[in-house]
Amino acid sequence: MDYFVLTVASLILFAATFFSTVTGFGFALIAAPVLTMVMGPKETVVFVIIAGVIVRVIMMWRTWGEFEWPTSFDNSCRQSVGDYSRSVSAESG
Repeated sequence: MDYFVLTVASLILFAATFFSTVTGFGFALIAAPVLTMVMGPKETVVFVIIAGVIVRVIMMWRTWGEFEWPTSFDNSCRQSVGDYSRSVSAESG
């Protein structure tokens, strides 16, 4: 890869990260199709996966203190009970 491709890819990843931060989703949705125009499909997939993991780790690091563990645990327990009751009712009738 030459410097032009890396520069364009960096700008595309910046735009995708910005969109993902503003909306809460869509990093790969924005980055993958546009990066495919600059580099090959195999390189794009690897690039998007690695960049996505890096972005998520940074976001997790920055928001770690704001996470509400009791609320998350409560929601997970309720979800598990709901999933189990739905699977039992689906099997019985």
